[in-house]
Amino acid sequence: MVQVIYVGVNGAGRIGKLSTWQLFELDRINKAAGIIGPRVIVRAINDVVPIDQTVASYQKKDQTHGELGWNVEKLGNDRISINGEEVLVFNKGDPSSIPWFHNQQKLTSLWRWVSTMNCISHLIQ
Repeated sequence: MVQVIYVGVNGAGRIGKLSTWQLFELDRINKAAGIIGPRVIVRAINDVVPIDQTVASYQKKDQTHGELGWNVEKLGNDRISINGEEVLVFNKGDPSSIPWFHNQQKLTSLWRWVSTMNCISHLIQ
């Protein structure tokens, strides 16, 4: 049985977006190469900016790195699809109010969580 590591990305800015891209790319390369190892799946993205169609558009391209080359679309008010994988989307200023899944790793890329005291609220869940 293949182990699955679910990841929640807190912050959909440039660092969060590029980290999300890399996690999707890692999973794609491993599948294509037939590597049997843990699958890394981005399960959720949180950002303080309200989620709308522009988030799906924003996830498609980067000013420096260009187009992602995958299908990214808005599925509803709280979900987007990246290359067929459904990703939950939250708009919470306080990460402790996000219903992260218990087996999910968290990647924080928001500038406001740079101190231990500020980020402790969502690390202890």
